[in-house]
Amino acid sequence: MRHLFKGALKEELALPHNDHAASCSIDHELVATLSHEIRTSLYGLRGMIEQLKESGLTEDQARQVEMMDQSSSRLFGQLTDVLNYTRTESGELALNSTIFNPADLVDEVFQTFSAVAQQKKIELYYSEEIPLPRKVKGDVVKIKQVLQNLVSNAVKFTSSGQVVVSAAMKKDKYGCDPCLGYEVSDTGVGIGAEETKVLFEAYAHQEKNSRLNPDGMGLGLSIAKRFVDAMDGHIGIQPRPESEGALFYFWVPVKAFTELQVLPKAAAEAVTRRSLRILLVDDDPVSQYVTQNVLETAGHTVCIANDGLEAVRCYLRESFDLILMDVHMSEMDGLDATRMIRKIQHGGGFAPVIGLTAEEKSHIYDTCLQAGMDNVLSKPFGMDQLDAMVAQHMT
Repeated sequence: MRHLFKGALKEELALPHNDHAASCSIDHELVATLSHEIRTSLYGLRGMIEQLKESGLTEDQARQVEMMDQSSSRLFGQLTDVLNYTRTESGELALNSTIFNPADLVDEVFQTFSAVAQQKKIELYYSEEIPLPRKVKGDVVKIKQVLQNLVSNAVKFTSSGQVVVSAAMKKDKYGCDPCLGYEVSDTGVGIGAEETKVLFEAYAHQEKNSRLNPDGMGLGLSIAKRFVDAMDGHIGIQPRPESEGALFYFWVPVKAFTELQVLPKAAAEAVTRRSLRILLVDDDPVSQYVTQNVLETAGHTVCIANDGLEAVRCYLRESFDLILMDVHMSEMDGLDATRMIRKIQHGGGFAPVIGLTAEEKSHIYDTCLQAGMDNVLSKPFGMDQLDAMVAQHMT
């Protein structure tokens, strides 16, 4: 796949300008369409794998399921890299700022790699020299993707020892605006001084340096740099002796909040939860099964609607505490269904609507919010992400 993708890119670069622009547009739409279908399938696959892990497997079965999980995670990462690369090539790289907790972001990234790190007996550490603000505003999706790519490389090329993520706030290059910075250091294979010159170029390292994605497509660091550049930040590698591993860093401008109004994680988890009556709207049977099983296991009551029109009819008949709404469906999509539901009142209030989407276009989050949704989950999301999202509405 790596060589096919590289070959296709070289052929495109040889086209006349107008033909090349049209080809890029067509290829981007094709990749986006394929991505939507693959991400939907991956959600069902990864959801079933997570549920299998909790089903009392034998030691051998557990090992097989773990390998399935790692393979699906790797496939998802490759798909994300291809989509992000085509997006940067086509110029569709809009920034979407939201408020997030920079320390929680590290926790989420570590969760992604915890199983692999445990297998390799690698310790994952997080440190803050000075406590960070609990709330900053920036493009959390892109910041997380950059951090994830750096941690992925660190774990992959560390056979023993540790991977350390450090976070800090600093001023930008003009000494004015606040910036959020992360460092990722490891005790793995080092990188020579000459090799750092092509570090962030797509494909350039493939035959030169086994440190960088030897079994991947060579896009991870290139995408990280494009994302950081788009956010007007900086990414690089700190020189170190090759025997001491590698240290990558990046920083991006953010808006910091001095007020600390976010509950500490332990306190948030201690809040008493209640059972919810949830309307699940999805036209994919596998996605339905996975999501319903997770919700019912957590003690919720789930009603199923197979498309947007059926969801509106259900909402007309009865009240719900929460609605999980797939965005793309037949008959009536989730956006139109949400708009209609927002016109229906039950006791003067509205049920929160969480959008579920496999679409990765940059505008989809804003589109969902404009339609009346309260939040959005991107497939394939993990069961812990679903649980955390639902938990916000259980107090």
